[in-house]
Amino acid sequence: MIDIGQIEAVIDSAAKQIEGPQEKEIRQACDDFENIFVKMMVDKMWSSVNLFKEDISFESEIWQDTFTAQIAEEISQNSNIGISEAIYSQILKDYKSG
Repeated sequence: MIDIGQIEAVIDSAAKQIEGPQEKEIRQACDDFENIFVKMMVDKMWSSVNLFKEDISFESEIWQDTFTAQIAEEISQNSNIGISEAIYSQILKDYKSG
């Protein structure tokens, strides 16, 4: 289960480490976070079905992880989930106010 407190701590830590207007790097970090979040979500979805349960070889695990990472990247890039934008806006707001 995803702990919201941990997510907030990561965001706060990232906001405090900003030393200048590095908006491209901030945007990339937020996009990467959204991608990781979506991958975790897709991993949980796969765990609820028996699609990959029959063959649990090392190769199958690598294939599933690669496949899941690609799905997560496509979802993050081609949909408007909004996690990245929300985090980005909050970090910039916190940075500029304090």
